[in-house]
Amino acid sequence: MKFEIKNRFTRAVQFTAEIEDSGNNAVNIALAVKWSIINGANLRGANLRGANLRNADLRNADLSHVDLRHVNLHYADLSGADLSGADLRHAGLIILQLPVWTAYITKDHVRISCLHHTHEEWCNFTDEQINNMDAGALEWWKIHKPLVMAGIDAVKAQSK
Repeated sequence: MKFEIKNRFTRAVQFTAEIEDSGNNAVNIALAVKWSIINGANLRGANLRGANLRNADLRNADLSHVDLRHVNLHYADLSGADLSGADLRHAGLIILQLPVWTAYITKDHVRISCLHHTHEEWCNFTDEQINNMDAGALEWWKIHKPLVMAGIDAVKAQSK
């Protein structure tokens, strides 16, 4: 079956994937997105609403202005992805673009820079552990920890 990913603004076809119809539109979208990324397609402005992108490798993908409402991004690797202007309402993801490092907060995990840990781990790290993560990490953490903790609370409230 041919499955098209369309621009959310113009409705123009941005990518066509030949995939087996799963009978579930969210799964079809996810398969088409994964196929498009493998093939280097530009998804800027695409409508991916409702897709299940759990565990998807979205590194360095151009997802700017993409409709990601109600998309499952749990455990997705978004390192280097351009999410500027993306609609993330109800996507189970909060992004805090902070000085030096960006925090990606999902229902269960937080990734800051290349460090990916559970909420509980981030909440319980000692100053020494944070200090050993990177130069300047402890100073950054002392300033931004309240924002990260508020993000964790917000994403948990979203997923209820």
